[in-house]
Amino acid sequence: MKKIVLISLFFCSLPVMAQTAYSVNGQVITPQSQKMLMDLFEKRGVTSAEQRLELAKQVLTQQAVINQLAAKNRLEIDPAIKAELEETKSQIFLNELLRREVFVNPITDYEFKKEYETLKESYDPNEVKVSHILVKTNSEAKEIIRRIRAGEDFTKLAKELSLDPTTKDNGGQMDFTNVRQISINGFGEAAMAMEKGSLLPIPFKSVHGYHVVKLLDKREVPFPSFEALKPRLERSIVQQRTQEFINQKIAEAKIEDIKPAPRPAARRPY
Repeated sequence: MKKIVLISLFFCSLPVMAQTAYSVNGQVITPQSQKMLMDLFEKRGVTSAEQRLELAKQVLTQQAVINQLAAKNRLEIDPAIKAELEETKSQIFLNELLRREVFVNPITDYEFKKEYETLKESYDPNEVKVSHILVKTNSEAKEIIRRIRAGEDFTKLAKELSLDPTTKDNGGQMDFTNVRQISINGFGEAAMAMEKGSLLPIPFKSVHGYHVVKLLDKREVPFPSFEALKPRLERSIVQQRTQEFINQKIAEAKIEDIKPAPRPAARRPY
């Protein structure tokens, strides 16, 4: 009787995660397919077996439906799609090769510190907070500057006249931005040269048009600590290793031109 009770308790203690085969429009989804995906979710941090099984079924069901639709529309023979699939497959292979390489050769403290110092050397601590009004012509911008100097409200004019959809509704105001991260060439440097609360006396020309610029504030932000930047440092080092790895393997590859086979000589008629 004890044995029966123990066996019963053993089976009751098993997690409720048994995979059973099911079908999607007749396509069988095997327990093995579900288990492989569950293992992948476990590696990605999903701790609940029940949740892993549910996620696996959701993903496999979606994949089956999409693949069936693709087959129905004969997408697998489309040359552009075949090229994209090959590119995606190569990227997946590369990611796994690099994961294994980093596992065998972990990033050293020296690499981390060297990358940190490299970033620190190129860091600019200056950030600016500006408002701007973007218009098409220099004459429009000059007229707006004249109206602001005459006492009209910058925010109101920005909402009425600015062509920048990302800042117009906010009165032209931008968040604090590092001067090197402003995509408009020279814009950050021009703003840094201004006094807080001042208006740039002439329109600032860019590829987008003409800007009426007002400096709201500026500040210096200290370079982040090593620990705060460590995830970014790791990504940067892995990217560098990726390029070095690819370049090395391409250099080692035997690449040769293949000459077309000669055509057989035409037979002379008798």
